[in-house]
Amino acid sequence: QAFTTYVLPPVAVTPMCFGNACPCANDDANAGCRNSTGVGALLVQSGGTLSIALDDLAMHASQMTTNQSALMFMGNAQINAPWADGRRCAAGQVWRFPINTTGPAGSLNLIGPVGQSAGLITSGSSWIFQSWYRDPVGPCLHHVNMSNGLKCQFGP
Repeated sequence: QAFTTYVLPPVAVTPMCFGNACPCANDDANAGCRNSTGVGALLVQSGGTLSIALDDLAMHASQMTTNQSALMFMGNAQINAPWADGRRCAAGQVWRFPINTTGPAGSLNLIGPVGQSAGLITSGSSWIFQSWYRDPVGPCLHHVNMSNGLKCQFGP
């Protein structure tokens, strides 16, 4: 019996779009642009895989302002441009996940984005994820800010 070997495309999560050249010199090279807490919001992969079949990818945004409206969103094109008190990383076709609150910990989670993406996330597709949150007394006084971005290359 003959067998076939399949090579799966590489799947990776790449942190990107850190707080450099922020709108009002509120740089934070380790996260998004600084907010009113003194640091930038940090988005990381907190677990799971990039398998669309498993749909178990988990992301965690921390270091945001507490008890404020927040959401995660994704875009299929990369940008790195000033926006409000931060930098926008995700552009192109954009999908917003449900709005939530940062709670007393100043954080937000997204688990299982494939099933929540209305079929947009497919095997082989790349998406940039980012979190948006309210910061009523932020350093640039635009009242909102963003985390760094995560570029995710999904596989089967």
